[in-house]
Amino acid sequence: MSSINELERAIRDVNLGDIIEECVITFEDDEAVIQAMDLTSSLYVETTASAEFEDGQIGIGSLALFGKYLGFLKGSEVDIQQKENRLIVKPDTGTIVKYLLAEVDLIPSFNEEWGNDILTKELENYGKSMKLQKSSVDSCLKYFGLFTPNSMYFEVDKKGLVTLHGGKETDHIFIVDLGKIKGVDPCVVKVYGKHLTPVLSAIDYSSHPKLYLKEDEAVIIATDISSWMLQPISNE
Repeated sequence: MSSINELERAIRDVNLGDIIEECVITFEDDEAVIQAMDLTSSLYVETTASAEFEDGQIGIGSLALFGKYLGFLKGSEVDIQQKENRLIVKPDTGTIVKYLLAEVDLIPSFNEEWGNDILTKELENYGKSMKLQKSSVDSCLKYFGLFTPNSMYFEVDKKGLVTLHGGKETDHIFIVDLGKIKGVDPCVVKVYGKHLTPVLSAIDYSSHPKLYLKEDEAVIIATDISSWMLQPISNE
């Protein structure tokens, strides 16, 4: 029996309000690892969670449904087993669910060739990171709630000041000061607003979130347990 809390959190970090609808979970040495990409190849997610389960891979065809059920069990001890094409989730008390698994080979959000060091290799291309402060991110999310721009961009100026810009010349505009970053050249990196908003909302500040920025490269938000890479879009 093990707690379901970490696995439920991992599913939320990947699903992001249905941006990624399905995934492959790899179990090894009592740890669950999820690597997934959205169908537009614009957002990559990587997360880990403690989970007592036999080594191997399973396909989750509906992250939203699976995540909701795990949410019902938060705080509970559960026993998880696989029997043929079903995942049997049995809590210490309550309803047993026999979740119908998807074929791993049919999950488009997963690539077997990624390996377990894709993020480490990506970060080798970046300079230093900056710590994300909850107060600054909360300010961003507050303005996102008023209107959600289709695109937003991060800017690093010559003094290392990092700002997040939302809106366009024909619409409302907001600019949020995120702090300073050292050892990073001035740059402007634009990303999809519909991806950035749920990513910022998913951050666990006890897991030391960091922001990585570089001209023409993905925006990376990394914590001790989950990381997201948002591919840049054209500034034109």
